[in-house]
Amino acid sequence: MQARDPVFDDAETEEDESLTQAMGRGGLEISIDVDGEEVSLLNAHFKSKLISYARRRPDVPGSRFQPRDEDERYRYAAYALYLRTGEALTIRNRLNALLSGGSSAPNPRQGLGCEKAVIFCGDLNDEPQAATTQIIQGPSGSEIGTAGFRSVDLGDGYRLWNLAPLLNRDGDGLPPLEAPYTRRFKGRGELIDHIFASHRLVNPANLPLARTVLATAELPSVGDTPAERNQDPASDHAAVVATFTL
Repeated sequence: MQARDPVFDDAETEEDESLTQAMGRGGLEISIDVDGEEVSLLNAHFKSKLISYARRRPDVPGSRFQPRDEDERYRYAAYALYLRTGEALTIRNRLNALLSGGSSAPNPRQGLGCEKAVIFCGDLNDEPQAATTQIIQGPSGSEIGTAGFRSVDLGDGYRLWNLAPLLNRDGDGLPPLEAPYTRRFKGRGELIDHIFASHRLVNPANLPLARTVLATAELPSVGDTPAERNQDPASDHAAVVATFTL
């Protein structure tokens, strides 16, 4: 993946920040055998929304979390957004390959999501309606809870279903009183950790169980200064856990 944008064609911008050649953190892909059926799992951690600014002095390691000026702030905010988008494209490209059945180009009529068990999960640092999350999801219109979910269409072969609408439902399948979230930023709950699965694992006749799990009684609220949590014993994110039936 390689992209250059005029917003970074500035002599003051570090070269390694202006040219995106790879995901910020590499993704992980594994394949497991469950009673003779292959399940493909991908995991990734997309670029944080917490903006870090490179130091220009080579003898000073690490990053800064405060911009020098407004020009640097907006350029690096764009960089973080572009990188998350590029990471979403990279993962979606791999998902298409897994669901294409080896065909040369993804064709909705040839997608194998109804037969192949594929799961993608991770900290995407974006909420369900963000453009990056929608790129992972694939064709819209059949999300859980919509009328389209109850009908089969051509997009199901490549579509992945975000389990967000299923999180923390009670024994009767009713949604929780409080909207699920996996991080609290400046006091506001954000759902930025996600699990997606193919039609083989998510369909009207086979809904997985999904929930959030906290390491402590309550998630701490985080801000723009990560050093404030250096001594905290647990993660500032809730885990997202799902149980699938093959």
